[in-house]
Amino acid sequence: MSCFVGALSDITLAGAFASYYWAFRKPKDVPSFPVIQSLGRAFRYHLGSLAFGSLILAIVKIIRAILEFLYQKLHASQNKVAKVIFAILKCFFFCLEAVLRALTKNAYIMIAMYGTNFFSSA
Repeated sequence: MSCFVGALSDITLAGAFASYYWAFRKPKDVPSFPVIQSLGRAFRYHLGSLAFGSLILAIVKIIRAILEFLYQKLHASQNKVAKVIFAILKCFFFCLEAVLRALTKNAYIMIAMYGTNFFSSA
């Protein structure tokens, strides 16, 4: 849920800033309520893209939480090979989450600016 709310705020703000940036005559062509209009566009046209990007991030976060739980349970044991494997997996999923977070954030900006779907924007 928090991934979806963050994605909604990202695309709303990006759409509001883009509507100001691409206004030909700044005071005249800027919409009256750009944030409200951008939020409406996000709900009307881009809800599926937001849900998909949020789902990807949520799955990676759940896997990281499970690995952290298993690592804490394993921490008391003396099996050094398992500790090393879990440390490598934790590092991998941490890096994967950071890359996916940056990728989805940039995809949300592209969605707000150009109106494309998630895969085209990513």
